[in-house]
Amino acid sequence: MTLHWIKGKLEFECDTCQEILASETADFHEAIEKLRSEGWTVLPPLRNSEEWRHRCNNCRFPRS
Repeated sequence: MTLHWIKGKLEFECDTCQEILASETADFHEAIEKLRSEGWTVLPPLRNSEEWRHRCNNCRFPRS
């Protein structure tokens, strides 16, 4: 999972294309709500990993 704290607020980075989503909040649950409302996907960790993964809307549904 690529999760950054920038000036006390959470930002998520797409693990596929590195697009950034600024949540504008320091509250983790509010940040996840914003992430999902923007069409991002949260994927569970792969085997032998502890890191959650994130995909932006463009990588979630790639355009042909």
